Amino acid sequence: MKKIEDVGLGDIKILEYGNDISFELTSVYNNGEIIGEIICKNVKYISIKNDDFDAGDGFQGSYIPIIIVQNLDNILTDEQFIYFSNHSTDKIKGYMMTFGKFSIQCKVICLDIIFNISEKFKDIIIDE
Repeated sequence: MKKIEDVGLGDIKILEYGNDISFELTSVYNNGEIIGEIICKNVKYISIKNDDFDAGDGFQGSYIPIIIVQNLDNILTDEQFIYFSNHSTDKIKGYMMTFGKFSIQCKVICLDIIFNISEKFKDIIIDE
């Protein structure tokens, strides 16, 4: 499991014709300096909501107290809501990224995750 704590949310980009999604991270301590991005590759499930939205507000600039990335041994059994109609019952390894249970709630299940973090901020990734 990997964790990143105390970051801001920058741009969210849909990549590769909707197969991938990128979350830009910004520093809450260095005047919003861009830390880097987390790229979720081959997304199988995504849910994002903000309970504190005012009319016209978006996700950009929101504070994220914790991001948790977990390895999933088998996304077919670990997450019952995922159904692959043309997949065998073989195990499919993947990852689940969540923003915790705060005002912005995010859950992404994908087959690969890339941490594209600038060298200056590499120490924000906590391995557990």
